Amino acid sequence: MRSAVPKATRETVRVGDVPAALANASKKLEARYDFPFQSHATMGPGCAVADVRMDALTTVWSGAQKPHALQKAVAELLGRPVDKVRVVWVEDAGSYGRPGFEDAVADAVLLSQAVGRPVRLQWMRGDMTAWGTKGPAVVCDMVAALDTQGEVTALEFVSRAFSGNEIAAQPASAGNLLAAQFIGIPNTSGTDEFADWGVRSPAYSFRNLHAVAHVVPSFFDTTSPLRSTHLRDPEGPATSFAVESFIDEVAAAAGADPIDLRLKHIDERRAKAALTAVAETARWDRRPSPKKQAVGGDVVTGRGVALSTRNGTYVGTIAEVEVNRRSGAVRVTRLVCSHDCGLIVNPEALTRTIEGNLIQSMSRALKEEVTFDRSHVTSVDWTSYPVVRSSDIPTQVDVVLLNHPELPPGGAGEPSSRATAAAIANAIFDATGARVRQAPLTPARVKAALAAI
Repeated sequence: MRSAVPKATRETVRVGDVPAALANASKKLEARYDFPFQSHATMGPGCAVADVRMDALTTVWSGAQKPHALQKAVAELLGRPVDKVRVVWVEDAGSYGRPGFEDAVADAVLLSQAVGRPVRLQWMRGDMTAWGTKGPAVVCDMVAALDTQGEVTALEFVSRAFSGNEIAAQPASAGNLLAAQFIGIPNTSGTDEFADWGVRSPAYSFRNLHAVAHVVPSFFDTTSPLRSTHLRDPEGPATSFAVESFIDEVAAAAGADPIDLRLKHIDERRAKAALTAVAETARWDRRPSPKKQAVGGDVVTGRGVALSTRNGTYVGTIAEVEVNRRSGAVRVTRLVCSHDCGLIVNPEALTRTIEGNLIQSMSRALKEEVTFDRSHVTSVDWTSYPVVRSSDIPTQVDVVLLNHPELPPGGAGEPSSRATAAAIANAIFDATGARVRQAPLTPARVKAALAAI
């Protein structure tokens, strides 16, 4: 992936002269951040019922997230007019983007057509985790320049990622479905979706800023168990993990408090307010990282911050952690989130949504990673693909809602999942002085980072 020739490239930002600033830098920082393929890991695998009637109305029952698009794909698969296909949505066990429920529908439809009877098809846990679509892997390279006073004079961001829309989140064509690909129907609806700066990460105002995003080719054109698509907040957690971790590295190199450095390079009033609010709620201890720890003892504590923006929503996240230096184990003891999505209509529902985002993104930050060999996905159950359990939940989760009745409502379903991984990684650095640049932040990776100090 790191050496693959990109199939598409987009320059998303060019401000000033980054090469000149880097050439004249008193100090230059460079870092690479890796974010893995991840599964949607819904609690229930895909299930569908199909009653195919080629001389009448075909009916499908499914928990697919986009039933209106699925109707078109099923019609194409059967060679029938769209108005001869009915999709009945039924409640299912989560979704988080495009997990593979639609693929179970395709299986059921083809089997019902073959036997001439209604068919209920149930994917099992191993089927879903192995063959369900994946959130794309992303590699981000970051470079920053500092002058003799520790001021940031330039920043460069380069991402290499699998498309977040290789398998379209809107499955409106038959070739977008796994079973259709297996019988030779090509996938023509996927597009190149970039893990880019600005759209996917906070727009800091540096004098010199350059950002480029590359999409690399998929491993297989069709029928791949690593088909990539939207996973909750597409590419957002991956790019924010890189950008917000690196901003913390820049702050440490400059000897600055992580929040103070961010505030210095943000022009947007609402972004500044979100950072200020989360700092006040968490009673942020203003100082540079890492924290000076007492001599002796295996367990150390730290705090980390990250900022995220998306579609007019501004989110500040602070994580407080305990790190066992002997085992590398990380426990998140507290999460604090400030959330400004404009006009708030239902505060209680918004708070619950944010809490769910924080816990799911904490799971992705600490535990979740798709593993595979040359022929199979090997993380196929809750042992090989673990997620957080009730015992892992932080002791305290605080949500601060910043209401703006004078503004239209923004999005709230996903932005608060964006910054969690970076906030936790920054807290680990604050506690230990060790920087973990590869997600998930497993005990083995924490131990390796500690050994490298």
